[in-house]
Amino acid sequence: MKNNIPEDSGIFDPIHLEYIDDYPLSAVQDAVLATNMLLKRDEFYKRIAALSPLSLATVSSADIASMMRSSGISITVGVYYSICPDKKIDGFDNECNPNEIFINFWTLDRSIASLCNTIIHGCVHAVNALHKNVFFGHGNVLSGSPEATAPYVIGGLAEAMIGGAQPYSLQHDPYEGRIRHIKKCFLQIPQYPF
Repeated sequence: MKNNIPEDSGIFDPIHLEYIDDYPLSAVQDAVLATNMLLKRDEFYKRIAALSPLSLATVSSADIASMMRSSGISITVGVYYSICPDKKIDGFDNECNPNEIFINFWTLDRSIASLCNTIIHGCVHAVNALHKNVFFGHGNVLSGSPEATAPYVIGGLAEAMIGGAQPYSLQHDPYEGRIRHIKKCFLQIPQYPF
C-alpha cells in the first residue's frame, strides 16, 4: 500500500450492476447490460489510467482505475420519478447507500451510451465511497465546474467507448439525492375538505 492507496495487485474484480425494478424498462436494461460489458473490459481501465490528472482528485487517474478495476462491489440501478419533471436531472446516487444508483425517468429518452454515462458517474462515486481516505468526486457542483472531475470525465469516456460520438452533457443535481425519491409513483397531494 502506497500513500494509503491499494497497489494494483492485478486482481480483476470489477463492479457488477443489477437493474431491479417492478416494471423493467428496456432502455435501462440495455444500458445496464452495456455498462456491465464495459466494466469487464481491461481497455476501459487502461484508458482511465491514461487520463490527465482529474480536477479535485487527491489520487492519480491510474489509482482510480485500479480501485475501480478491483472494487468487486455490486450496485443496484433503479429508476425514480423526479418530483420536478421539467428539471432535467439525469440521476442521483444515494449518499447513505452508495451501492444504489437512480436514473430519472423523465430523462430516459436518450441513447444507451448516454445512460451508461450516468451509471458510470454513479459507479465512480460508489468506488470513492469505499476509499474514504482519498477523494475523486466533484464536491458541490454549485461551487465550480465539475466537468473535469472523475465522475464526469470517466462517465464521458464510458459513453464514448460504448458508442456516443460526443459525450452527453450530464446534468447533476446536488440536492436531488437529499430529497427522498418517490419510486414508481407520482407525488400525491392530500385532499383536504374545505
